[in-house]
Amino acid sequence: MLILFILNQTSVDWMQNVLNKKDVLNLVAILLYSYFLLNLISNPSLNTYERSSQLGLDKIKMNEISSLSVFAGIAFVLAVYLISRIVFRQTEIAVLVSGMLMVSSYAFVNNFMFGISDFTNLIFGQFTESLFGLEKFGQILPLLPLSLLSIYVMYLNKKAKYMFTGIIALIASFFIPLVSLPFLFILSADGFDKIRKIKDRSLLSTITGGAVAATIASIILGQGMTAIALSILVGLVIAIVILAFENKHTLIYLLILTLIMVSIEYAIAHNLNVKRIDTDTMQAISWIKELEGRIGFASIYEDELSNVAHVEAGKRVLTDEAFVFIFTNKTANLDYLIIDTLILDAPKEYARSINATATFDTFAFAGIQRQGETYYQIYLTYKNDHLIIPTDSAGNLISNKVIINGAEDSYFKLILLNASDPSYRRYIHPRSDVDKNVFKILYPDQFGKLSGYDIKEIKSSNNSRFRLYSIVKQ
Repeated sequence: MLILFILNQTSVDWMQNVLNKKDVLNLVAILLYSYFLLNLISNPSLNTYERSSQLGLDKIKMNEISSLSVFAGIAFVLAVYLISRIVFRQTEIAVLVSGMLMVSSYAFVNNFMFGISDFTNLIFGQFTESLFGLEKFGQILPLLPLSLLSIYVMYLNKKAKYMFTGIIALIASFFIPLVSLPFLFILSADGFDKIRKIKDRSLLSTITGGAVAATIASIILGQGMTAIALSILVGLVIAIVILAFENKHTLIYLLILTLIMVSIEYAIAHNLNVKRIDTDTMQAISWIKELEGRIGFASIYEDELSNVAHVEAGKRVLTDEAFVFIFTNKTANLDYLIIDTLILDAPKEYARSINATATFDTFAFAGIQRQGETYYQIYLTYKNDHLIIPTDSAGNLISNKVIINGAEDSYFKLILLNASDPSYRRYIHPRSDVDKNVFKILYPDQFGKLSGYDIKEIKSSNNSRFRLYSIVKQ
Protein backbone atom coordinates (compact mmCIF):
# COMPACT_ATOMS: atom_id res chain seq x y z
CA MET A 1 0.00 0.00 0.00
CA LEU A 2 2.86 2.35 0.81
CA ILE A 3 4.40 1.77 -2.63
CA LEU A 4 1.05 2.40 -4.36
CA PHE A 5 0.64 5.64 -2.43
CA ILE A 6 4.08 6.82 -3.56
CA LEU A 7 3.38 5.87 -7.16
CA ASN A 8 0.04 7.69 -7.09
CA GLN A 9 1.65 10.83 -5.69
CA THR A 10 4.54 10.81 -8.13
CA SER A 11 4.40 11.27 -11.87
CA VAL A 12 6.02 8.66 -14.11
CA ASP A 13 8.24 11.30 -15.73
CA TRP A 14 9.52 12.48 -12.37
CA MET A 15 10.27 8.89 -11.31
CA GLN A 16 12.21 8.33 -14.51
CA ASN A 17 14.30 11.39 -13.72
CA VAL A 18 15.12 10.01 -10.26
CA LEU A 19 15.56 6.28 -10.93
CA ASN A 20 18.17 5.00 -13.39
CA LYS A 21 20.03 1.87 -14.49
CA LYS A 22 22.13 1.86 -11.32
CA ASP A 23 18.92 1.50 -9.33
CA VAL A 24 18.02 -1.61 -11.30
CA LEU A 25 21.41 -3.14 -10.49
CA ASN A 26 21.12 -2.06 -6.85
CA LEU A 27 17.67 -3.59 -6.49
CA VAL A 28 18.77 -6.83 -8.15
CA ALA A 29 21.72 -7.07 -5.75
CA ILE A 30 19.73 -6.24 -2.60
CA LEU A 31 16.66 -8.32 -3.44
CA LEU A 32 18.68 -11.37 -4.50
CA TYR A 33 20.71 -11.13 -1.31
CA SER A 34 17.51 -10.77 0.73
CA TYR A 35 15.95 -13.81 -0.93
CA PHE A 36 19.11 -15.88 -0.46
CA LEU A 37 19.49 -14.90 3.19
CA LEU A 38 15.88 -15.41 4.19
CA ASN A 39 15.71 -18.80 2.43
CA LEU A 40 19.18 -19.90 3.52
CA ILE A 41 17.72 -22.74 5.59
CA SER A 42 14.41 -24.15 4.40
CA ASN A 43 13.89 -26.44 7.41
CA PRO A 44 11.53 -24.86 9.96
CA SER A 45 13.15 -23.63 13.17
CA LEU A 46 12.05 -24.76 16.62
CA ASN A 47 10.60 -21.27 17.03
CA THR A 48 8.49 -21.87 13.91
CA TYR A 49 7.12 -25.08 15.38
CA GLU A 50 6.35 -23.36 18.68
CA ARG A 51 4.44 -20.56 16.98
CA SER A 52 2.68 -22.95 14.59
CA SER A 53 1.50 -24.94 17.60
CA GLN A 54 0.27 -21.78 19.32
CA LEU A 55 -1.57 -20.74 16.16
CA GLY A 56 -3.13 -24.19 15.80
CA LEU A 57 -1.40 -24.89 12.47
CA ASP A 58 -0.73 -28.40 11.21
CA LYS A 59 2.26 -29.36 9.05
CA ILE A 60 0.46 -28.66 5.77
CA LYS A 61 -0.75 -25.21 6.81
CA MET A 62 2.66 -24.33 8.28
CA ASN A 63 4.37 -25.21 4.99
CA GLU A 64 1.83 -23.19 3.04
CA ILE A 65 2.58 -19.95 4.88
CA SER A 66 6.27 -20.45 5.72
CA SER A 67 7.35 -18.44 2.66
CA LEU A 68 4.94 -15.59 3.38
CA SER A 69 7.40 -13.70 5.56
CA VAL A 70 10.14 -14.01 2.90
CA PHE A 71 8.02 -12.28 0.27
CA ALA A 72 6.90 -9.71 2.85
CA GLY A 73 10.58 -9.00 3.55
CA ILE A 74 11.35 -8.50 -0.13
CA ALA A 75 8.36 -6.12 -0.46
CA PHE A 76 9.62 -4.28 2.65
CA VAL A 77 13.09 -3.79 1.11
CA LEU A 78 11.61 -2.62 -2.20
CA ALA A 79 9.35 -0.12 -0.41
CA VAL A 80 12.06 1.53 1.67
CA TYR A 81 14.41 1.62 -1.33
CA LEU A 82 11.84 3.49 -3.45
CA ILE A 83 11.00 5.85 -0.59
CA SER A 84 14.68 6.62 -0.10
CA ARG A 85 15.34 7.29 -3.77
CA ILE A 86 12.07 8.93 -4.86
CA VAL A 87 10.94 10.83 -1.78
CA PHE A 88 14.27 11.68 -0.10
CA ARG A 89 16.37 11.76 -3.30
CA GLN A 90 19.25 9.90 -1.67
CA THR A 91 22.12 8.74 -3.90
CA GLU A 92 22.26 5.25 -5.43
CA ILE A 93 25.46 4.22 -3.66
CA ALA A 94 24.20 5.45 -0.28
CA VAL A 95 20.94 3.52 -0.65
CA LEU A 96 22.83 0.40 -1.75
CA VAL A 97 25.07 0.57 1.34
CA SER A 98 22.11 1.22 3.64
CA GLY A 99 20.12 -1.60 2.03
CA MET A 100 22.86 -4.18 2.52
CA LEU A 101 23.29 -3.12 6.15
CA MET A 102 19.55 -3.23 6.87
CA VAL A 103 19.07 -6.66 5.29
CA SER A 104 22.01 -7.96 7.34
CA SER A 105 20.53 -6.87 10.66
CA TYR A 106 18.97 -9.34 13.09
CA ALA A 107 15.85 -7.16 13.14
CA PHE A 108 15.31 -7.84 9.43
CA VAL A 109 16.23 -11.54 9.52
CA ASN A 110 14.13 -12.33 12.60
CA ASN A 111 11.06 -10.71 11.06
CA PHE A 112 11.28 -12.08 7.54
CA MET A 113 13.20 -15.37 7.57
CA PHE A 114 11.60 -18.56 6.24
CA GLY A 115 9.03 -20.00 8.63
CA ILE A 116 6.64 -18.47 11.14
CA SER A 117 8.77 -15.39 11.79
CA ASP A 118 8.13 -12.47 14.13
CA PHE A 119 6.29 -10.66 11.32
CA THR A 120 4.18 -13.68 10.31
CA ASN A 121 3.30 -14.34 13.92
CA LEU A 122 2.16 -10.73 14.23
CA ILE A 123 -0.14 -10.74 11.20
CA PHE A 124 -1.77 -13.95 12.43
CA GLY A 125 -2.73 -12.22 15.65
CA GLN A 126 -0.06 -13.38 18.09
CA PHE A 127 1.07 -10.08 19.58
CA THR A 128 4.28 -10.09 21.55
CA GLU A 129 4.80 -7.71 24.43
CA SER A 130 6.83 -4.65 23.44
CA LEU A 131 9.08 -4.68 26.48
CA PHE A 132 12.36 -2.81 26.78
CA GLY A 133 15.41 -4.94 26.02
CA LEU A 134 19.06 -4.10 25.39
CA GLU A 135 19.36 -7.20 23.19
CA LYS A 136 16.69 -5.72 20.89
CA PHE A 137 18.88 -2.66 20.32
CA GLY A 138 21.63 -5.02 19.22
CA GLN A 139 19.37 -6.20 16.38
CA ILE A 140 19.93 -2.93 14.48
CA LEU A 141 23.70 -2.82 15.13
CA PRO A 142 24.89 -2.64 11.46
CA LEU A 143 22.79 0.49 10.87
CA LEU A 144 23.91 2.24 14.03
CA PRO A 145 27.11 4.19 13.15
CA LEU A 146 25.83 5.86 9.96
CA SER A 147 22.48 6.61 11.62
CA LEU A 148 24.22 8.31 14.54
CA LEU A 149 26.36 10.31 12.11
CA SER A 150 23.23 11.51 10.31
CA ILE A 151 21.56 12.51 13.59
CA TYR A 152 24.69 14.36 14.74
CA VAL A 153 24.95 16.33 11.49
CA MET A 154 21.25 17.22 11.81
CA TYR A 155 22.05 18.53 15.29
CA LEU A 156 24.90 20.65 13.91
CA ASN A 157 22.64 22.00 11.19
CA LYS A 158 19.85 22.66 13.73
CA LYS A 159 17.31 20.40 11.96
CA ALA A 160 15.54 19.63 15.21
CA LYS A 161 12.45 17.95 13.73
CA TYR A 162 14.44 15.40 11.72
CA MET A 163 16.91 14.90 14.55
CA PHE A 164 14.20 14.05 17.09
CA THR A 165 12.56 11.67 14.59
CA GLY A 166 15.88 9.84 14.34
CA ILE A 167 16.28 9.72 18.12
CA ILE A 168 12.75 8.34 18.51
CA ALA A 169 13.60 5.65 15.91
CA LEU A 170 16.66 4.68 17.95
CA ILE A 171 14.59 4.54 21.14
CA ALA A 172 11.99 2.39 19.34
CA SER A 173 14.78 -0.12 18.62
CA PHE A 174 14.82 -1.02 22.31
CA PHE A 175 11.15 -2.05 22.07
CA ILE A 176 10.15 -3.01 18.49
CA PRO A 177 13.21 -3.10 16.16
CA LEU A 178 11.04 -3.68 13.07
CA VAL A 179 9.32 -0.31 13.49
CA SER A 180 12.67 1.50 13.53
CA LEU A 181 14.09 -0.19 10.41
CA PRO A 182 12.64 2.16 7.71
CA PHE A 183 13.79 5.23 9.66
CA LEU A 184 17.27 3.82 10.27
CA PHE A 185 17.50 2.87 6.59
CA ILE A 186 16.92 6.52 5.60
CA LEU A 187 19.25 7.77 8.32
CA SER A 188 22.05 5.39 7.30
CA ALA A 189 21.79 6.40 3.65
CA ASP A 190 21.87 10.05 4.73
CA GLY A 191 24.87 9.36 6.97
CA PHE A 192 26.78 7.78 4.09
CA ASP A 193 26.03 10.77 1.87
CA LYS A 194 27.27 13.08 4.64
CA ILE A 195 30.67 11.37 4.69
CA ARG A 196 31.52 12.79 1.27
CA LYS A 197 30.93 16.29 2.65
CA ILE A 198 33.20 15.82 5.65
CA LYS A 199 36.50 17.63 5.22
CA ASP A 200 39.60 15.49 5.52
CA ARG A 201 40.88 17.41 8.52
CA SER A 202 37.54 17.41 10.30
CA LEU A 203 37.38 15.79 13.73
CA LEU A 204 34.00 14.39 12.64
CA SER A 205 35.71 12.04 10.19
CA THR A 206 37.87 10.68 13.00
CA ILE A 207 34.84 10.10 15.24
CA THR A 208 32.92 8.49 12.36
CA GLY A 209 35.73 6.06 11.57
CA GLY A 210 36.08 5.14 15.23
CA ALA A 211 32.33 4.52 15.54
CA VAL A 212 32.30 2.28 12.46
CA ALA A 213 35.32 0.34 13.76
CA ALA A 214 33.72 -0.08 17.20
CA THR A 215 30.55 -1.41 15.54
CA ILE A 216 32.55 -3.91 13.49
CA ALA A 217 34.31 -5.09 16.66
CA SER A 218 31.01 -5.33 18.53
CA ILE A 219 29.50 -7.50 15.77
CA ILE A 220 32.50 -9.83 15.84
CA LEU A 221 32.89 -10.00 19.63
CA GLY A 222 29.19 -10.27 20.44
CA GLN A 223 27.27 -9.03 23.47
CA GLY A 224 28.42 -8.63 27.06
CA MET A 225 30.20 -5.92 29.01
CA THR A 226 33.66 -7.26 28.19
CA ALA A 227 32.86 -7.33 24.46
CA ILE A 228 31.47 -3.78 24.60
CA ALA A 229 34.55 -2.52 26.43
CA LEU A 230 36.87 -4.16 23.89
CA SER A 231 34.79 -2.75 21.03
CA ILE A 232 35.14 0.77 22.42
CA LEU A 233 38.88 0.23 22.77
CA VAL A 234 39.10 -0.90 19.13
CA GLY A 235 37.11 2.17 18.08
CA LEU A 236 39.49 4.48 19.98
CA VAL A 237 42.57 2.85 18.44
CA ILE A 238 41.15 3.17 14.90
CA ALA A 239 40.14 6.77 15.61
CA ILE A 240 43.75 7.55 16.53
CA VAL A 241 44.92 5.88 13.30
CA ILE A 242 42.44 7.91 11.25
CA LEU A 243 43.56 11.10 12.99
CA ALA A 244 47.05 10.55 11.61
CA PHE A 245 45.85 9.33 8.19
CA GLU A 246 46.13 11.83 5.35
CA ASN A 247 43.19 10.64 3.23
CA LYS A 248 40.55 10.04 5.88
CA HIS A 249 37.76 9.48 3.35
CA THR A 250 39.53 6.47 1.87
CA LEU A 251 39.97 4.82 5.25
CA ILE A 252 36.38 5.49 6.29
CA TYR A 253 35.05 3.99 3.04
CA LEU A 254 37.23 0.92 3.58
CA LEU A 255 35.84 0.61 7.11
CA ILE A 256 32.27 0.84 5.80
CA LEU A 257 33.04 -1.82 3.19
CA THR A 258 34.39 -3.99 6.02
CA LEU A 259 31.24 -3.25 8.04
CA ILE A 260 29.09 -4.47 5.14
CA MET A 261 31.10 -7.67 4.71
CA VAL A 262 31.14 -8.42 8.45
CA SER A 263 27.40 -7.69 8.67
CA ILE A 264 26.68 -10.11 5.82
CA GLU A 265 28.68 -12.84 7.57
CA TYR A 266 26.92 -11.94 10.82
CA ALA A 267 23.48 -12.34 9.20
CA ILE A 268 24.35 -15.65 7.52
CA ALA A 269 25.82 -17.03 10.75
CA HIS A 270 22.70 -15.97 12.65
CA ASN A 271 20.47 -17.81 10.19
CA LEU A 272 22.62 -20.93 10.23
CA ASN A 273 22.71 -20.98 14.05
CA VAL A 274 18.95 -20.77 14.57
CA LYS A 275 17.91 -23.96 16.40
CA ARG A 276 16.36 -26.51 14.06
CA ILE A 277 15.40 -30.08 14.67
CA ASP A 278 17.66 -32.77 13.20
CA THR A 279 16.51 -35.39 10.69
CA ASP A 280 17.05 -38.32 13.08
CA THR A 281 14.61 -36.80 15.56
CA MET A 282 12.11 -36.12 12.78
CA GLN A 283 12.18 -39.81 11.86
CA ALA A 284 11.55 -40.78 15.48
CA ILE A 285 8.62 -38.34 15.63
CA SER A 286 7.06 -40.20 12.68
CA TRP A 287 6.63 -43.22 15.00
CA ILE A 288 4.20 -41.22 17.13
CA LYS A 289 1.50 -41.29 14.44
CA GLU A 290 1.11 -45.05 14.98
CA LEU A 291 0.84 -44.85 18.77
CA GLU A 292 -2.18 -44.37 21.02
CA GLY A 293 -2.00 -43.44 24.67
CA ARG A 294 0.38 -41.44 26.81
CA ILE A 295 3.68 -41.03 24.96
CA GLY A 296 6.81 -39.92 26.78
CA PHE A 297 9.65 -38.53 24.66
CA ALA A 298 13.01 -37.71 26.23
CA SER A 299 15.20 -35.88 23.72
CA ILE A 300 17.93 -33.26 23.60
CA TYR A 301 15.21 -30.73 22.66
CA GLU A 302 13.44 -31.29 25.99
CA ASP A 303 10.00 -29.62 26.17
CA GLU A 304 10.44 -27.91 22.79
CA LEU A 305 9.83 -31.28 21.19
CA SER A 306 6.16 -31.30 22.22
CA ASN A 307 5.38 -28.47 19.78
CA VAL A 308 7.19 -30.29 16.95
CA ALA A 309 5.27 -33.51 17.61
CA HIS A 310 1.97 -31.61 17.75
CA VAL A 311 2.56 -30.00 14.34
CA GLU A 312 4.20 -33.00 12.63
CA ALA A 313 2.11 -35.84 14.07
CA GLY A 314 -0.96 -34.10 15.47
CA LYS A 315 -0.23 -35.45 18.95
CA ARG A 316 1.26 -34.09 22.13
CA VAL A 317 4.13 -35.92 23.78
CA LEU A 318 5.05 -35.79 27.45
CA THR A 319 8.62 -34.57 27.89
CA ASP A 320 8.95 -33.74 31.59
CA GLU A 321 7.23 -37.01 32.52
CA ALA A 322 9.70 -38.90 30.33
CA PHE A 323 12.72 -37.30 32.03
CA VAL A 324 11.25 -37.90 35.50
CA PHE A 325 10.71 -41.57 34.65
CA ILE A 326 14.23 -42.01 33.28
CA PHE A 327 16.21 -40.13 35.93
CA THR A 328 14.34 -41.34 39.02
CA ASN A 329 12.96 -44.64 40.28
CA LYS A 330 9.35 -43.42 40.19
CA THR A 331 6.70 -45.61 38.58
CA ALA A 332 5.54 -44.90 35.06
CA ASN A 333 2.33 -43.20 33.98
CA LEU A 334 3.17 -43.73 30.31
CA ASP A 335 2.11 -46.18 27.63
CA TYR A 336 5.15 -45.58 25.43
CA LEU A 337 8.58 -44.10 25.93
CA ILE A 338 10.99 -42.84 23.27
CA ILE A 339 14.57 -42.29 24.42
CA ASP A 340 17.06 -40.19 22.51
CA THR A 341 20.27 -41.79 23.79
CA LEU A 342 22.11 -38.50 23.35
CA ILE A 343 20.49 -37.31 26.59
CA LEU A 344 22.74 -39.81 28.38
CA ASP A 345 25.76 -37.72 27.39
CA ALA A 346 24.75 -34.95 29.81
CA PRO A 347 22.70 -36.76 32.47
CA LYS A 348 23.35 -34.26 35.25
CA GLU A 349 21.99 -31.35 33.17
CA TYR A 350 18.82 -33.15 32.06
CA ALA A 351 18.17 -34.54 35.54
CA ARG A 352 18.55 -31.04 37.00
CA SER A 353 15.88 -29.76 34.59
CA ILE A 354 13.27 -31.87 36.42
CA ASN A 355 14.73 -31.29 39.91
CA ALA A 356 16.40 -34.69 40.07
CA THR A 357 20.04 -35.74 40.33
CA ALA A 358 22.30 -38.05 38.35
CA THR A 359 25.75 -39.34 39.19
CA PHE A 360 26.50 -41.64 36.25
CA ASP A 361 28.99 -40.66 33.54
CA THR A 362 28.76 -41.40 29.83
CA PHE A 363 31.92 -41.60 27.75
CA ALA A 364 31.96 -41.11 23.97
CA PHE A 365 34.84 -42.17 21.75
CA ALA A 366 37.32 -39.35 21.04
CA GLY A 367 40.37 -41.01 19.49
CA ILE A 368 43.30 -43.43 19.84
CA GLN A 369 46.85 -42.79 21.01
CA ARG A 370 49.74 -45.22 20.62
CA GLN A 371 52.72 -45.76 22.88
CA GLY A 372 54.94 -48.58 21.70
CA GLU A 373 52.84 -51.70 21.27
CA THR A 374 49.98 -50.37 23.42
CA TYR A 375 47.01 -48.51 22.02
CA TYR A 376 44.94 -46.25 24.28
CA GLN A 377 41.34 -45.72 23.35
CA ILE A 378 40.27 -42.27 24.61
CA TYR A 379 36.66 -41.59 25.61
CA LEU A 380 35.35 -38.25 26.95
CA THR A 381 32.30 -37.00 28.81
CA TYR A 382 30.55 -33.78 27.86
CA LYS A 383 32.63 -32.09 30.59
CA ASN A 384 35.86 -33.55 29.17
CA ASP A 385 36.34 -36.11 31.93
CA HIS A 386 38.29 -38.94 30.35
CA LEU A 387 38.24 -42.71 30.16
CA ILE A 388 41.34 -44.49 28.84
CA ILE A 389 41.17 -48.15 27.78
CA PRO A 390 44.50 -49.88 26.92
CA THR A 391 44.24 -52.34 24.00
CA ASP A 392 46.41 -54.12 21.47
CA SER A 393 46.55 -53.18 17.77
CA ALA A 394 43.38 -55.22 17.09
CA GLY A 395 41.40 -53.40 19.80
CA ASN A 396 41.46 -56.28 22.29
CA LEU A 397 41.76 -55.49 26.01
CA ILE A 398 45.21 -56.15 27.43
CA SER A 399 44.00 -55.95 31.05
CA ASN A 400 40.83 -55.43 33.05
CA LYS A 401 42.07 -52.06 34.29
CA VAL A 402 41.06 -48.71 32.81
CA ILE A 403 41.87 -45.14 33.78
CA ILE A 404 39.07 -42.72 34.69
CA ASN A 405 40.21 -39.15 35.32
CA GLY A 406 43.71 -40.33 36.17
CA ALA A 407 42.59 -43.02 38.63
CA GLU A 408 42.75 -46.74 37.92
CA ASP A 409 39.41 -48.55 37.91
CA SER A 410 37.93 -51.86 36.79
CA TYR A 411 36.75 -52.27 33.22
CA PHE A 412 33.90 -54.44 34.52
CA LYS A 413 32.31 -51.46 36.28
CA LEU A 414 31.54 -50.04 32.84
CA ILE A 415 28.49 -50.98 30.79
CA LEU A 416 28.40 -50.69 27.03
CA LEU A 417 25.62 -48.87 25.21
CA ASN A 418 25.97 -50.52 21.83
CA ALA A 419 24.74 -48.96 18.59
CA SER A 420 24.66 -49.86 14.92
CA ASP A 421 26.30 -46.50 14.20
CA PRO A 422 29.66 -46.39 16.05
CA SER A 423 29.27 -42.64 16.67
CA TYR A 424 26.45 -43.42 19.13
CA ARG A 425 28.37 -46.17 20.96
CA ARG A 426 29.03 -45.24 24.61
CA TYR A 427 30.57 -46.55 27.81
CA ILE A 428 28.56 -45.75 30.93
CA HIS A 429 29.84 -45.74 34.49
CA PRO A 430 26.65 -46.14 36.63
CA ARG A 431 28.24 -45.07 39.93
CA SER A 432 25.42 -44.73 42.51
CA ASP A 433 22.57 -44.60 39.97
CA VAL A 434 22.04 -48.34 39.58
CA ASP A 435 18.51 -48.05 40.98
CA LYS A 436 17.45 -45.42 38.42
CA ASN A 437 14.86 -46.52 35.85
CA VAL A 438 17.16 -45.67 32.94
CA PHE A 439 19.29 -48.75 33.71
CA LYS A 440 16.28 -50.99 34.23
CA ILE A 441 14.99 -49.89 30.81
CA LEU A 442 18.24 -50.19 28.86
CA TYR A 443 19.75 -53.18 30.74
CA PRO A 444 16.90 -55.22 32.31
CA ASP A 445 18.96 -58.43 32.35
CA GLN A 446 21.76 -56.76 34.29
CA PHE A 447 19.88 -54.37 36.61
CA GLY A 448 16.52 -56.09 36.86
CA LYS A 449 13.13 -55.26 35.41
CA LEU A 450 10.95 -52.47 36.77
CA SER A 451 8.61 -54.08 39.30
CA GLY A 452 4.99 -54.22 38.19
CA TYR A 453 5.66 -53.29 34.55
CA ASP A 454 6.46 -55.10 31.33
CA ILE A 455 8.78 -52.84 29.33
CA LYS A 456 9.83 -53.93 25.85
CA GLU A 457 11.89 -52.27 23.14
CA ILE A 458 9.64 -52.41 20.08
CA LYS A 459 11.52 -50.19 17.66
CA SER A 460 14.95 -48.65 17.18
CA SER A 461 16.25 -46.13 14.66
CA ASN A 462 18.71 -47.37 12.04
CA ASN A 463 21.62 -45.79 13.91
CA SER A 464 20.29 -46.95 17.34
CA ARG A 465 20.17 -43.38 18.62
CA PHE A 466 16.40 -43.57 19.25
CA ARG A 467 14.66 -46.42 21.01
CA LEU A 468 10.91 -46.91 21.42
CA TYR A 469 9.57 -48.86 24.41
CA SER A 470 6.07 -50.08 25.23
CA ILE A 471 5.12 -49.88 28.90
CA VAL A 472 2.41 -52.27 30.12
CA LYS A 473 1.30 -52.32 33.74
CA GLN A 474 1.00 -55.88 35.01
